[in-house]
Amino acid sequence: MPKRLLILCDGFGAPTYGPRMTQLCKHLSKRGWQITLLTEQVDPQYVVPNCHFYAMPYYRGNNLLQKAQWALDKLFDKKETAFYHYVHTHIQPKDFNVILCSSFNDFPLGTAYRIAKESGLPLFVDLRDIAEQWGTDSYMVHHLNLGTIGKRITQWYQQRILAKRNRSLQYAKVVTTISPWHCQLLRQYNSNTHLIYNGFDSETFYPSCEKTDSFVISYIGRIYDLSFRNPRPMLQAVAELCQQSLIERTIVRVVFHIESTMCDALNTMVQDLGIQDICQIRGYVSRKKAQQILLNSAINVVLVQSETVDGSHGIMTTKFFEALGCEKPILCTPANTGCLADTIRYTNAGIATDNKEEIKQFILEKYREWQANGYTHQAVQHKEQFSREYQARQFEELFLQCLQ
Repeated sequence: MPKRLLILCDGFGAPTYGPRMTQLCKHLSKRGWQITLLTEQVDPQYVVPNCHFYAMPYYRGNNLLQKAQWALDKLFDKKETAFYHYVHTHIQPKDFNVILCSSFNDFPLGTAYRIAKESGLPLFVDLRDIAEQWGTDSYMVHHLNLGTIGKRITQWYQQRILAKRNRSLQYAKVVTTISPWHCQLLRQYNSNTHLIYNGFDSETFYPSCEKTDSFVISYIGRIYDLSFRNPRPMLQAVAELCQQSLIERTIVRVVFHIESTMCDALNTMVQDLGIQDICQIRGYVSRKKAQQILLNSAINVVLVQSETVDGSHGIMTTKFFEALGCEKPILCTPANTGCLADTIRYTNAGIATDNKEEIKQFILEKYREWQANGYTHQAVQHKEQFSREYQARQFEELFLQCLQ
């Protein structure tokens, strides 16, 4: 039986460049699938190997023109319309067996729904993030910078994209998502919803015992908002360990690789705690550099809120899995409950806590291990269940079940 897969997905942007779909292409192509992937062009453009790849340029021109294009898209779905026509100029749906749409939030679900309905092809929807997971609208409001008006606009926009999303979910043959909490919520709209975790590429993220000259605590990824991803408990613990002379501040470094828009706010927090001399705040890095940073770090930090009624839910950041692949200690904070905290305990990958004393003890234990060996290592368990190759087999099984 021919295995021809059409993937429609959102753009491959920094810092991770869409590892879920790029790795799926890599492993399914090895298993005999012929894949065509269409997405939105994002600068700098990342080209996906192992497939026929097309990227639609949408935001063009000067800054003012791009803002106008953004507004028209949010109000009238102009980007979905443009993408629908772009897809039809490059492929014929009848040439495929399955359509897979992978999305952060909503784009390009509208295009995938429309093409699947017209062609009769089975539609698989893969949702990596959803609006309900955040427990806050700060991740969107801070982009608008309009105060109360921004909040109202965000509420209206979320209601609009949820209505569009749920229409696609109800039509889909299969839905996949990235955490048990996401599965539970999305089964309200499609009972055939399956869990496929985010994960790590075992060819890139693997253990190493190289010695380092400094004890490095690192964070790689977006922050969005300091009330949402809050490094203060970890930074306070480091500051107190330095003040108590339990760790030597001349050989300790705390390094952040984050979005440029959050650098000033984080610098202010670091200065307030008096540890600006040991903290380095930098921009995003390439995937290749991210692997080296993870391997050279004594502790890798994951910033996630605890799951509460009004808080975030089910967020399973890719950087957790990549640190898991490197078998490096993970400090997850301020979360102590939820899907990610449970997975950290299941894999023995580190600690998930909001307790400053527990954070201090964890850092001190890893500091002493580093002093003795020149590196740290975490004896993780079950990590084979979170490899990208394992995920590709999960996707393939669902595709083949649908085609039988």
